[in-house]
Amino acid sequence: MPDIKSDDFERVFRDLLVTEGSSDRVALELLNRLRRDPTTPQQRKAYVQFLIQAGYNHQTLQLFEDWFRNTSDKPIAGALPLREFCELLHSSGYRPKAEFLIHMLAAVDEVEEPQFYFTDWETLDPRFKTLKEKAFTAVMVKAAAHKEALLTKLDYYRQNRMLDEETRLIDELIETYPHDSHLKNLKENLKLRWADALIARKALESFDESFDLNHPLLSETDKEAARIIASSFLEAASQDAKASYDLALGLYFLELYDSAKTTLEFAPEALNKDWFMVECLLQSRRFVECLDYLILLEAKYSADPETTFGATYYRAQALNGLGQLGVATELLKSIVAIRPSYRAAHSLLLKWAGRGLS
Repeated sequence: MPDIKSDDFERVFRDLLVTEGSSDRVALELLNRLRRDPTTPQQRKAYVQFLIQAGYNHQTLQLFEDWFRNTSDKPIAGALPLREFCELLHSSGYRPKAEFLIHMLAAVDEVEEPQFYFTDWETLDPRFKTLKEKAFTAVMVKAAAHKEALLTKLDYYRQNRMLDEETRLIDELIETYPHDSHLKNLKENLKLRWADALIARKALESFDESFDLNHPLLSETDKEAARIIASSFLEAASQDAKASYDLALGLYFLELYDSAKTTLEFAPEALNKDWFMVECLLQSRRFVECLDYLILLEAKYSADPETTFGATYYRAQALNGLGQLGVATELLKSIVAIRPSYRAAHSLLLKWAGRGLS
């Protein structure tokens, strides 16, 4: 029989409180159920615990007397909550003799319940202390196995770039194991990967949503000014690689796309750098280089499902730049068909349609 979760019993008690109106009436109903209806060991344990909390110790002890009488001709087999039985006897002032303890511990052995322990009788028989140690060991083993299973699931989320699921799970793990430094390191690593993914995703949407074939080239005067600016930015990038991305971004917004690409080459390898490089190649009209670079990115980030959409979106624009508008349009339509929420592809299709190109 599958385990019944604690919240299942909580719903049972909640519903009983609603229908019966008071804890006393619920206790009487549970007593009737335990006397009358066949119940599982889990149900007996949960119901008995409620009865003890409600103060029905005498009536519950009477139940145990009936249960022991009815099971005298067959093994107990885990049917009775023995720990609660010990608690009731102790609260009544009963001090067990050696013969009782022999029978009680024999019943515990028969039940083979790893969670059994009762600390109040440890001074009467050292075997109760052994049982407690066994119970705590079982709990720790079970907890370790559960944690290992969660870490395996976390690794699966990480390998498949399921960042939202990974974030929720690692937060749950840290809440459960607040002193685990390994989990905190995993959380810091996740923050960096999440930031990179966010920047890369935004990079696909934050630049100009389409390549404009009619974009005017720089005049001679502008070219000279651009050369001075680009030269200073390039020198700064060569001296500070970490600043290269921001410097390239500045050149990009000044529409100095070739210089932005050259400056970006100094930046450390990263997801956002790669997609920014695609944008620079496209805007500087290096369409063939752009297509070749996209092939490299598709292989490099093949595990990320976003790669397919981003590469297809840029490939369509590069093909349009090479005069293959029909193929480019079909590529964008394939994106929209699979992901209707892809705003950039929608916008570009509408823009081309407005020009009478599709």
